[in-house]
Amino acid sequence: MVTRLKWIGIAVLWSGYLSLAYFLSINGRFGLRDFRVYFDSARMLVNGQNPYHGLSNYLYPPLLAQTLIPLASVMSMEAAWVVWFGFNVFIIWFTIWLLVRYVPNSTRWLVWLMPVLFWAFLEALIVGQVTIILAALFAFVWLAVKGQRPGVAGAILAFAAWLKLYPLLFILYFVWKRNWRVVSSAAIWGIVLALVQIVISGATPFFEMIPVLTTLSGEGQVELASANASIFGFAFQLFEDNAIVMPLVVSPLAYMIARIGLTIGVLAGTFYCAAQSPPHSGDNPPDDRFNLEYALVLIAALLVSPTLWVSGMPPLALAYYLLWISRPRGQRYFGWFCLIAPIILTIYYIYIIGYMPDPPQSGLLLSFGFYTILATWGLIAYRLLRRRSMSEPAVQLQSS
Repeated sequence: MVTRLKWIGIAVLWSGYLSLAYFLSINGRFGLRDFRVYFDSARMLVNGQNPYHGLSNYLYPPLLAQTLIPLASVMSMEAAWVVWFGFNVFIIWFTIWLLVRYVPNSTRWLVWLMPVLFWAFLEALIVGQVTIILAALFAFVWLAVKGQRPGVAGAILAFAAWLKLYPLLFILYFVWKRNWRVVSSAAIWGIVLALVQIVISGATPFFEMIPVLTTLSGEGQVELASANASIFGFAFQLFEDNAIVMPLVVSPLAYMIARIGLTIGVLAGTFYCAAQSPPHSGDNPPDDRFNLEYALVLIAALLVSPTLWVSGMPPLALAYYLLWISRPRGQRYFGWFCLIAPIILTIYYIYIIGYMPDPPQSGLLLSFGFYTILATWGLIAYRLLRRRSMSEPAVQLQSS
């Protein structure tokens, strides 16, 4: 009876959650903001126009807009949005259905609550961001590697990297681990998808994306820096002059030192931790340590990306899931951290959307989302380094 009531409660929460997401997507001030860019860019491609010119503000490889061409060709934006919203909800549920097989029956309900507690999913649904799909793709890659399907993992990674560029860091990780079957599959499918994009829309949009993405990677989106939880956003808030954030000190030199130093530190720390375990191979498949390494690479990729808004955070849920299922027996603070950190990031989301820059607030205060994500990275790195020096019993997982 208690179990039935628990699942009924979860169903009620999901119903309210999705109703709120749909209502705000139609009526909220940020509703459909990103999806409108995707859809307008797809319609431009249908009409033979270049989405990197004009007012669409399209900042992705062509593949994302091209996937919406079937909808843009026959539907209004409102109708296409209903399809996009429904697909994102389906992909959340399908991903959870796959992931719960790796946790005991008694705790599976917690995985189903994850998107409801972590409101980055709500923001992504409201604005129509592609990051929910990316979170699912990262989960599929993890599942494929764990299931010894490196060719599938590489193909999915190639597709993810052509949606947004930061998944390239995962390919570098598999190079580092000498998992050549994943790398070769990613390379082959990456080339195939590049040719597909050129065939669909021509060479001009494909090659004109390069300066757009290069500028974005170097300069970010300054006008949105107050809501950016990446290394770029943190450094900008503390050391660059702007109208809506009070910097610690205005110093372009300090900004460059902080951004470059933190980027090098996070990447070097990530690959150092990954180097402490044997390479992947058919004879030496990934073990439980792979869960933590994969989560560490995921967080590093998000941190070094210049565009980590709240709507870009759904992939973090996978990192917390992997940290949770790999927690050491008897050390409950890891489990509590996996619960509290998403709640803090939810508070960050609420604070950011209600932030009023009059008077401007300190960049140190506005950066608590960055601190939470960096602390997660640090905790996972600590776990990996600790596992190197001593053997500790891990939670035994049940698979059905």
